[in-house]
Amino acid sequence: MNESFPDRVKSSGNGTIEALSNFGNLITPFVVSMTSNAGLNPIFVVAIILILGILPLLPTKETFHHTITEKEIDAEEASKGLKDSLITGNEGSIISTSS
Repeated sequence: MNESFPDRVKSSGNGTIEALSNFGNLITPFVVSMTSNAGLNPIFVVAIILILGILPLLPTKETFHHTITEKEIDAEEASKGLKDSLITGNEGSIISTSS
């Protein structure tokens, strides 16, 4: 799926996934310990957590043969400029899309 995005988007996505996986590695022993102490099967509880993590992916579409267009890149840049201006309070950094 990531073949249709620019390198900076792919690297940001991969970094986010790596950080979230480290968080999962951190809380897994606690989840297993708490469920075991509660008398539940830890494997069953972890399976439920994994299924809940898959649910948001169901409405996504396949992008294998889709390439990102210049219009999509321009929209992304415009939203980034708007977000930066909201964070910094600098209205001059908003990218104008009307040409």
